Amino acid sequence: SSDSENTPSDASALPSSAAWQFYNDTLGAPRFILAPMVDQSELAWRLLARRHGAQLCYTPMFHASVFVRDKNYRQLSLQTCPEDRPLIVQFCANDADTLCQAAKLAQHACDAIDLNLGCPQSIARRGHYGAFLQDEWDLICGMISKCAAELSVPITTKIRVFESVEKSVNYAQRLVAAGASILTVHGRTREQKGCQTGLASWSHIQAIRQAVNVPVVANGNIEYLADALACLANTGCCGVMSAEGHLHNPGLFESAEHQPAWVIGREYLQLARDYPCPLSYARGHVFKLLHHLCTIFPKIRDEVAAASSLDDLQAAMDLAESLCEPHLANAKAAAEAMEPDVRAYIDRLPLRFWLCQPYRRHISPMAVAAASASVQGDVAPDAAAAAVIASSAEAAEAREQRDRRKARSLAESGKLAEQRRQRRLAKEQRKQRARELRKLANGGCGPNLPAPECSECRNPSSLKCSFALCKRCCRNKTAAEILDCVGHEFMRRTQKCRKQLAQEKKLQQQQQQVELEAAPGASQQTENLSST
Repeated sequence: SSDSENTPSDASALPSSAAWQFYNDTLGAPRFILAPMVDQSELAWRLLARRHGAQLCYTPMFHASVFVRDKNYRQLSLQTCPEDRPLIVQFCANDADTLCQAAKLAQHACDAIDLNLGCPQSIARRGHYGAFLQDEWDLICGMISKCAAELSVPITTKIRVFESVEKSVNYAQRLVAAGASILTVHGRTREQKGCQTGLASWSHIQAIRQAVNVPVVANGNIEYLADALACLANTGCCGVMSAEGHLHNPGLFESAEHQPAWVIGREYLQLARDYPCPLSYARGHVFKLLHHLCTIFPKIRDEVAAASSLDDLQAAMDLAESLCEPHLANAKAAAEAMEPDVRAYIDRLPLRFWLCQPYRRHISPMAVAAASASVQGDVAPDAAAAAVIASSAEAAEAREQRDRRKARSLAESGKLAEQRRQRRLAKEQRKQRARELRKLANGGCGPNLPAPECSECRNPSSLKCSFALCKRCCRNKTAAEILDCVGHEFMRRTQKCRKQLAQEKKLQQQQQQVELEAAPGASQQTENLSST
């Protein structure tokens, strides 16, 4: 491929030859890309994606610090094969040295290293990585520049946008200046997640693509192949990435035709057998592939939830197919036999319910209003996206206010907690004093009295020992003189007596056996004894 194959048409964005040569020649100018997904973009799923149109795949996000210090984590997480190329390994990190060290351990197995700057989840906030680093530009640029200088493969990054287009563009330009060879831009803000997900802003992505001189990959609003093609046309990006949409329909990049969920599910399970992964990964994939079927037929959901092997998941696929056979034969008649609420659910789906198709989570009323206005033409798509971003920012501010109120409440309750702690401490002290008084009353050594000494050595003796010895001396004495000490539970004499009795009983039985064999009719008696 030539550098001009995927270069931007804007005069303001002259291509960086090294970055574009890497994208076009090493990666093969990919247009359709599988996103990095924790516990979801493992080797088996990547190979499935490549069979169905994905031209570049990312590994799941790995923790750089754990990757460096834990050899088992490295071996279990970084699994690949010759067919799994081109491949980019993604890390989360907040320290340049740690990221660079982890990248050096992985660079032999991939074509590039990616820094995760887009994860918006709470665990990323607690771990101080992902999208929660996007306000610390110096730290981020330091990590990228160190990797760009020391690695044998390029460094790339995946980011989220800010509410302001201008700030988003400045952010992207800083990352490129630091050495990022590819930017993957998710057109949502850090606050757009869960019920506040809403629309991704393709206008933000387009503005970034026009402002930088490296390949830009777009991410967001990709549910069908038509969405991917529209995104490429609207943003001018060289590639488009899909995450959740791909999990529900692995054939998203391949064709506008949708396969039955059990067909592609069986194909994945065979790959999972050939390239093993944790059962939880496979179960998660099966749940997403059969999402709508699990809602309509709870029996399938129960089967998947109880699965303890890939064979059990295979059985769930077989069950799904068998339950859908009446609908394949006569969809109208089969639907009429279902409950009204199930029929209503089926009617809301854009495709036949047994086909792979996207799942749309519940979103906030503000996001719904903005999206519907955009579809009806009342508001431009970019304006609708901006409205959703604004509503997400408001929701984030509301969450922060709740967190502050909770912190104040905890601070105010701190005095009560300290009072409870002091009461517990006083209670423990009273209990300890009562134990000491009981020990004195029983003839023991109280807290201010010296403990009695062992008669054999100068160590303190046990108060329960039958011979007033310490445990070691008691063990030696009972073993040498065949004695019992109930306090230390050294029952030498008792054990010896039991052993002697057992031996005597055994001898008696042997003697009786000999006498029986010697007596007339011994064989008949022996048979009677054996039968009894």
